[in-house]
Amino acid sequence: MEISLKDRIAGCLIGAAYGDALGAPTENRTREQIFEKWGYVQEFLAPPEDVFARGNAAGQVTDDFSMAYVTIQEILKAEGRVNEEVAKQALLEWAKNERFLEQFAGPTSKKFINRLRGIDATEQKGFEPVNDNRRASNGGAMKIGPVACMGKGNTGKTLKIAEIICFPTHGNPIAMSAACAVANAVCSALKGNDLYQILQDALDGAEKGEKIGERGAVVAGPSMKKRLKIAIAMGISSENVSDAMDILRKYFDCSGMAADSVPVSFGLMAAAEGDALQAIEAAANIGNDTDTMATIVGAVLGAYRGKDVFPERVLKRLNEANGYDLEDLAEQMENVTVTVR
Repeated sequence: MEISLKDRIAGCLIGAAYGDALGAPTENRTREQIFEKWGYVQEFLAPPEDVFARGNAAGQVTDDFSMAYVTIQEILKAEGRVNEEVAKQALLEWAKNERFLEQFAGPTSKKFINRLRGIDATEQKGFEPVNDNRRASNGGAMKIGPVACMGKGNTGKTLKIAEIICFPTHGNPIAMSAACAVANAVCSALKGNDLYQILQDALDGAEKGEKIGERGAVVAGPSMKKRLKIAIAMGISSENVSDAMDILRKYFDCSGMAADSVPVSFGLMAAAEGDALQAIEAAANIGNDTDTMATIVGAVLGAYRGKDVFPERVLKRLNEANGYDLEDLAEQMENVTVTVR
C-alpha cells in the first residue's frame, strides 16, 4: 500500500522520538550492563540516576529529539522560512528549558547558545590545541532527521536545510558529513525509495556534507563516507541483528563522535533490512550513545516505513510524556511551504 507523505513525515517524527526515549535510560552503559540491569530493552523505562537523562519520565525525550522538535516549531512560526535567524532562535528557544541546557547540551552547543544570549564565556588560559576535535560530534546528525522532512523529498532543499540548521554549531567536515548523510537518507525515504537507495543516498549526503563542512573549522578524523560504507557492509554481511550489534561495536566506539555512532546507526539499519522496530531496539541496546543512534535509526526508518509501523501505545506515550501531538505536527509540516535562504 502506498504510504502518503504525511504518514512518512509522521513516521519520521514518531521513530526519532521513540528512539530517543527508548535509548535514554541505557546511554553510556555497555551492551552487557544494559542486559544485566534490564534484559533486552523494548519498552519505555524511567532513566536511572547515573545517566544524562536522569529525572526524565518513561517515554520522555532528551536533546536528540527535543532540539529537532523546537527547530520545526520555529520554522512553522516563521511560516516555512529556514534561515540563519530561525536556526539561532531555535537554539535560544530550546535553551529556555534550563534543565535540558545543563544536562544535555554539549560544550560546542552550550558555548554557541551562551554567545547568542550575550554571555561571554571565560577564555581558556594556557595551552590550546591546534584543532578542537571535539566539534566533530554527532550533535548535528542527531537532530536533523525530523527537520529534514521540511525538504519534502527535494534533495537540494533538504541539504540546504541541513547546512543552515547544523553549520552554526557543527561547522566542520566530519560533523556536517554525518548530518547530511542522515538528512539525505530521510529525504530519500520520503520519496518512497527502497532501503538500498536510502543507504546509497546516505553515502551521497555524506560526500556533499563533507564539502559543506570544509568551509568551517578544521578537525582531525576519518572519512565519514568511508566509515559508513564499512558499517553498512558489516550490517549486510552479519548473520542477524544481534551479530551485527557485536561486530559493529567492536569496530566502532558507538560514542558521541560522529564518525563512531553515525556509521553504526546505518549499519544497524542494513542489518535489520529496514525493520524499524528491530533496528531502533538494537540501537537502544548496543551501548554507549544509545539515544542518539536510536534517534537517527528511528528518523530514517520511520520515514521509510511510515507511522503505522509503530504501535499506537508508543505514539500515545510519547505524546503524553512530552506534551506533543506528533500526527498534528506532521500535518502542519506537510502543509507549510518551505523556503530556504
